[in-house]
Amino acid sequence: MLRTTRAMAIAVLVMGIVAVNASTASATSAPRSVKAYGLVVAVNRSSADGACGAAGASGTFRLVSRNTSRTTVHVNGNTRFSARNISSPTFANVCVDVIVGVTGHVRNGRFVADSVRIWSPKPPPTVSVFGMVVSVNGSSADGACGTLGGNGTFTIMNRNAALRVVNVDTSTVFVSRVVSSPTFANVCVDEMVGATGTRSGSAILATDVMIWSTVPDDFASFGMVVSVNGSTANGACGTAGASGTFTVLHRNGRTGVVNVSPSTTYVMKDVASPSFANVCNYAMVGAHGAATSSGLNATSVRIFARPGFAPASAYGMVASVNGSTATGACGTSGGTGTFTIIKRNASRTNVVVTASTRFRPKGTTSFANVCVNGTVGATGVWSGTDLVANVVRIHAAPGS
Repeated sequence: MLRTTRAMAIAVLVMGIVAVNASTASATSAPRSVKAYGLVVAVNRSSADGACGAAGASGTFRLVSRNTSRTTVHVNGNTRFSARNISSPTFANVCVDVIVGVTGHVRNGRFVADSVRIWSPKPPPTVSVFGMVVSVNGSSADGACGTLGGNGTFTIMNRNAALRVVNVDTSTVFVSRVVSSPTFANVCVDEMVGATGTRSGSAILATDVMIWSTVPDDFASFGMVVSVNGSTANGACGTAGASGTFTVLHRNGRTGVVNVSPSTTYVMKDVASPSFANVCNYAMVGAHGAATSSGLNATSVRIFARPGFAPASAYGMVASVNGSTATGACGTSGGTGTFTIIKRNASRTNVVVTASTRFRPKGTTSFANVCVNGTVGATGVWSGTDLVANVVRIHAAPGS
């Protein structure tokens, strides 16, 4: 029995030595070289805006590639960092929404970065606001407008009567459905406007401004429609030939009820036979009529713009251009088309480029600079599931 026990002990000892040697051999085996390229979607497990690594520290970040696969990358004190337009980059420059390329090795199932190339700067988070202009450069007077090519501010009131200040400068892009070559001079009190930009304290620094309506004439009731027949839903409209009511938000923050009947007449530019069906939430409307205890009984209604839509934006890595996912596929200068953006949640947004789409930064930037693997932001309005771009901003060329 004692001999048997000793034999078993010797066998276990030999097996342990073999296991240790095998483990050591595995740990010291040559690592496999690997590469990765994509959009950073999390740093040290945080996907929050502004999440970044720490200079000189070890940590992890996660990439999503253009085929939406995800890769976790480990960095340590030996990892080298390089970047465009950043002196002495570190792990602190690896942030959510940045595009990077990584060369490293796989050891024990972990992708360890030997070098990290940062291809695009960290974009500031975008914010949007939409509503009626109630003051320009501090003036709420009728006809107050901005200055051609100048800096300034205007205040927007949204449909719940909250106010937001918007700052513009010489780099702000202005777009309009009713004015050719618009500028800040076309932003006036009582217009309906959407703005997209970045936070600047409690204000918004606008990168682009969309003007939806022109300055109205004098009306008994004028403003933005915030409900139709009691509904505040997006897309709620009246019924052609029917009686009904709609509520208008005035620039002083008050609301007024407008009553219409089958005898009410309607006027709307570029619409042959407008009716109550063209009075919808988010439209800008003026009405004439007699005031009563139940509201304004409208004899005529003028609709200044179809319902406006709050600006939309998308940012990420270009996955395809005009249907091609090939490396080096780009748009055409002066042309129209589409491109697809992969965002950090791995969702995709199809962006439509039209003849009126503007490209930034200024200079030679055009649709030809939108290329697969590049970093791009787009702002515009939704058309179904597509984002029709007013402005496309190219943050970085594709990484090599």
